[in-house]
Amino acid sequence: MDTTNRVEKFEDVLMFDPTKKSNSIQSVMKAAEQLNFYTQVYPEHIMEDYEYHARVNGAIKPPKCIFLPTKDLIRKMIDTNLKFA
Repeated sequence: MDTTNRVEKFEDVLMFDPTKKSNSIQSVMKAAEQLNFYTQVYPEHIMEDYEYHARVNGAIKPPKCIFLPTKDLIRKMIDTNLKFA
């Protein structure tokens, strides 16, 4: 998990921000186009451990969160959920 680079916007985690009236959808599309799904993010020794447990136990427990949001973003997510959910 990246603990130094904090996520500050909905678009950074490919989520549409319903509080924005303007081009939030375009921002999400641009962020999605920049993702690289072919480069391994985690070191090989960590992935080998997950693969072993997947073979032996039939399942693995992935990390609950792969990004670290700022307090402001967490509050904004909670407010948005209360308003729009």
